[in-house]
Amino acid sequence: MSIFRLIRGEMQKILLRPLMYIISIVLLASLIATIFLFPAHNRQDMGYQIAGTTKAEVYTNYLNDSTINKTIADNQLTEAQNLVIYYSSLNQEPATTTTAKIKTLITTANGELAVYQNNLQSSTENSANFTELEASRQEILDTIVTLKNLLIDATQSDKLKLLITQNDLDKLASLLTTVLSYLNDPIDTNSFADHRLLADKLLYASDSTDIEGINYFDKMQTMANQNMTDVIVSKSKIEQLQTLHTTASQYLLALDEKIAADLNDSNVATQDFKSTVLCYYYTSLQYKNLVQDCVIYLPVSSYQDGKINSFVGYKDINSYQMQTNITRNTYLLQNNLTDNTCAFVFSPSTSFSNTTSAFDLVYFGIEICGIVIMLVCVILIASMIAEENNKGTLRILALRPYSKGQILSSKILATLIFGFILLLFSAIILFIAGWIMFGIDITNILVIFGGTTAFGISPIALIFIYLALFMLKITFYCLLSAMVATLSRSTILTLIIPTLLFIANAVFGFVFNLSYWYAYVPFASVDLFKFFGGSAITQSPISMLFSTPLYHNSNFIYSICVVAGLMIVMSIISHIAFKKKEIK
Repeated sequence: MSIFRLIRGEMQKILLRPLMYIISIVLLASLIATIFLFPAHNRQDMGYQIAGTTKAEVYTNYLNDSTINKTIADNQLTEAQNLVIYYSSLNQEPATTTTAKIKTLITTANGELAVYQNNLQSSTENSANFTELEASRQEILDTIVTLKNLLIDATQSDKLKLLITQNDLDKLASLLTTVLSYLNDPIDTNSFADHRLLADKLLYASDSTDIEGINYFDKMQTMANQNMTDVIVSKSKIEQLQTLHTTASQYLLALDEKIAADLNDSNVATQDFKSTVLCYYYTSLQYKNLVQDCVIYLPVSSYQDGKINSFVGYKDINSYQMQTNITRNTYLLQNNLTDNTCAFVFSPSTSFSNTTSAFDLVYFGIEICGIVIMLVCVILIASMIAEENNKGTLRILALRPYSKGQILSSKILATLIFGFILLLFSAIILFIAGWIMFGIDITNILVIFGGTTAFGISPIALIFIYLALFMLKITFYCLLSAMVATLSRSTILTLIIPTLLFIANAVFGFVFNLSYWYAYVPFASVDLFKFFGGSAITQSPISMLFSTPLYHNSNFIYSICVVAGLMIVMSIISHIAFKKKEIK
């Protein structure tokens, strides 16, 4: 019971501090500013729009609009399905894969070099068949040109066909460039010596590359065998995409019938009619995006962290976000839902549903005012540990029958309780203001947890989860402050170090959000709400500034273990340092 008396005493001391009046004014000013500056952007206004003030105008635009119309939507579905058919054929006909074609061309070039060499060996300067020798040279040249064009098409076209790192591609390109320079060098086609020299150049590859092989084509074949693979989508995923195509097609047919019926139904409002028309476009777009994400991400999903971004065409790919998008679009298509009718996780830049709700203001407000609350807790820790020790007021507690561990724990817990009260108070004020200004929308939110699991949840439940995870973030920085305070006994350092680390994490997260290694930086794991899917939906500058972005290899289990481990370590260090140092 002594620890509870200590906590109660520390709470009383907090409330009696003159600083609390200043904090209350600052927090209240922050809440008021947040409410008035809140950018109430409705998600339906930020998505695709179709013009028209009457149903007839909307329907005409649905058929003829230059940017969004039925023809474009149907073409998107067809293009996506053609892509599925293409990758399906690669599974059924392995010989049609790009790697197989490259290997075949290299083998052909090697065989043509052998023929060229044999023709030279069976000839002399006086008996050489120059027409035959020139034909052999031309055959090699044509094969290498074909190989070069195939490589360009496989690595530079919109349809990715080959997985090869930029380093390996540069090596292969260097080999091809050298060979082509030899073959394209002007030679006397009637000179046996020129043909002999060209054959020797092709046969004895330079040592400028570390690729093993006897000649240039052997080296290329080694690369094809060891350093490249095809962009292949598994048979099971192809079957799922084909099933989803059937689902999407059936839903589009039903929408088409509904659009025709609603057009002449006086009970259907223009806005509802417009929403149905947009559902048609969004459904085809979602299937197209799903197919594109699948054929880009799934072939590399088994590679280790960092390897993905080394492949040509994958430099700026965020694997976690790709997986999240695949999960989201699969769920939407399976349930005949669309982006314009489904609610998504809270975001600082747009409403979670089609219209702004009180929950949007709560989320946006806590993202901003929560920083104030976090700084308040850091200041309290600094004043309750470092400053009290320097002033000698800690000695009064030490004279009582309390252990040093109890004294430190009571100060930390009292700060966290006070921080929780401020957080809850802020949330309530923001909710009431949002209720008055925008009303309440309780549409279930689609959550993509961990990038792989999709489920619906009430916005009420999700806002409580968000507040709990934000409180965890506050706890993390409070424990960090306590550790600095006990180790340094400096009020200034206790204030500066956690604040700088918090700012640095926000800045570095923005700068290195495409760097796979940054996910392993401990402070990148503190914001756990990002794993509920909001960060992957909107990546605007304001979203990335206030919400930690998701990195390539983000992982919820890893992050929560890191946060828990660091909190335990910081708590242990704080208690050990506090017990060992003499209280002044």
